[in-house]
Amino acid sequence: MLRDLCYELGVEGYNPSTVRLVNPTRAIPSDQPLVFPDGLVLPTTLVGKLVPSEWKPLIASALIFRRMARDKRLRRSAFEIVKFYLLGLLLLPVFFVLSFLPVVLFNFPLSTGVVVGIPTYFGVVFVLNRIRSVGRWRKIRLKADQQTAALVGKEAFLQALERIDGMHLEDVERVKHRGFIEHFFYTPSIIDRMVAIGRPTPTRDEEFSRFRKQWTSSPAR
Repeated sequence: MLRDLCYELGVEGYNPSTVRLVNPTRAIPSDQPLVFPDGLVLPTTLVGKLVPSEWKPLIASALIFRRMARDKRLRRSAFEIVKFYLLGLLLLPVFFVLSFLPVVLFNFPLSTGVVVGIPTYFGVVFVLNRIRSVGRWRKIRLKADQQTAALVGKEAFLQALERIDGMHLEDVERVKHRGFIEHFFYTPSIIDRMVAIGRPTPTRDEEFSRFRKQWTSSPAR
């Protein structure tokens, strides 16, 4: 199937030879198989639970994502480095504010303010750059899903994702409820993926009804 999809999607220069099974991780959640140079990586949680027609859009999306990510890396140049340094320059006022704040408020020596300001400054730069980088790659992942839906059919793709969502796998549920820390992870949630390819965003009432149904149907503790 992988070689056929490569041919169908026009993925050139890729000759997969292996299929590896791994337990789900933050980098490889159950709904997102990955394509590596030597072959395909599938989550063990879905083995034997999906039919080939359901695997097809998942693997196709992984292939398209690999191609888009490779093209993105090729386009990365000095411009990315310049943007990083520009971000650092724009945040220099934060360093000065944090350095002089202890001096002004608590009459600490300037050296103490610098000791506070330097690590805080670099911490802020790191966090903002991480959020920017993660958001960019997550957007590429969702664009790959959209292209896959256009090629293999939106309904078929949605059906596969909804099938996985209905399994209530622990890692998939954990990703869905990350909240604010989602901005620090590269992988979108399965809800994000379904919305990206055309499913309406669930309302709060729908989310609550779904949670209540899941809770009441779970075995007693």
